[in-house]
Amino acid sequence: MRATLAIAVLFALASPFCCLAAEQQPDLDKLIARADAAGEQKAELYARVVEAEVAAAEHQFAEGQSDAGFASVDAVNDYSDKCLAAAQQHAKRLKEAEIALRKSARRLRDVEQTLEFESRPKLKASVEHLEEVRSKLLQIMFAPPHKK
Repeated sequence: MRATLAIAVLFALASPFCCLAAEQQPDLDKLIARADAAGEQKAELYARVVEAEVAAAEHQFAEGQSDAGFASVDAVNDYSDKCLAAAQQHAKRLKEAEIALRKSARRLRDVEQTLEFESRPKLKASVEHLEEVRSKLLQIMFAPPHKK
C-alpha cells in the first residue's frame, strides 16, 4: 500500500515536468520575437533567452536527449553574442543582463558536471564563452562615459 501510494505521489509530482518542454518552446519563441523587436531592452531580453535555453538544455540532458541539449548549448552561444551586440548599441538594463548571464553560466557549469567526461569540453567552452561575454558586459557597464 505504501509503495503504491509513493509511486502515485511521484507520478503526480513528475507530471507537470513532463509537459514543461512542450510548453516552454512557444514561450521561448515569443521571448525571441520580443527580443528581436525590442529597442533598448534588447540585451536584457536576449539574456533571458539565454536563461531559457540553458534551462532547456538542462532538461534535455536530464532526459537523455544529448543532441537536442547540444543544440540548445549552441543557441546559448548565439544569443549571448546577440546580447553583447545589443549591449554595445544600447547600454541600458545591463545589470539585469549581466546577472542573467552569470546565473546561466553557473547553471551550465552544474549541467557540465552531470555529463560524462567525453561530453564536457563543449559545455566547458560554452561556459567560458558566457563568462567572456559577461566580462565584456561589465566593461561596457563600467567604462568611462567617453569610451561607451
